[in-house]
Amino acid sequence: MAYVYAPFNLRLSEREGEKEFAFLAYRPDSTEEIIGGLLHFLLTWGPTPDQRRELESLLWMRTDSSRYVAGSLLLENDPAAPDLDIGPPDHQLARLLVRSLNSVASPPVNPGGKMAASFSFSAEDARTLAEALGDAKAWKDVYVRIRLRTMGKGYLPLPPTEFTLTTMFSQCLESL
Repeated sequence: MAYVYAPFNLRLSEREGEKEFAFLAYRPDSTEEIIGGLLHFLLTWGPTPDQRRELESLLWMRTDSSRYVAGSLLLENDPAAPDLDIGPPDHQLARLLVRSLNSVASPPVNPGGKMAASFSFSAEDARTLAEALGDAKAWKDVYVRIRLRTMGKGYLPLPPTEFTLTTMFSQCLESL
């Protein structure tokens, strides 16, 4: 009677309606050049409340109202790709993010779980980032990706064993 879904919808996390994304450029005072910067954001995946209701409605339309969405497949981090993947490798802004990455939490294995990524920038990179953040087109091809694996074996039909969740960084910026 219970149905589960595969992971989907990688996006910026929200708290109390606010996106969890911050960029701070710092300077000695407001009249001087940027001398560095920090970027911090949280990612999450899974259905939004509206998507959850839509999943349930679709299930009931195709079966009956005694069926329900129990949640996500049981997942674990993929040991072959345990971190955040940022690319493409030949994109200037993706390379800037990769070289500035300080720390990253493990990808969340439950829907609604959060993954933090923190970056610190040199003066030149902070200036580049400050200019580029206002231009979603500059980020057009840059992606952020996580990988997860199915943990359990008791599903019918058998789901794929590996999942890749990708979001375009430009879409994250447009959602701010």
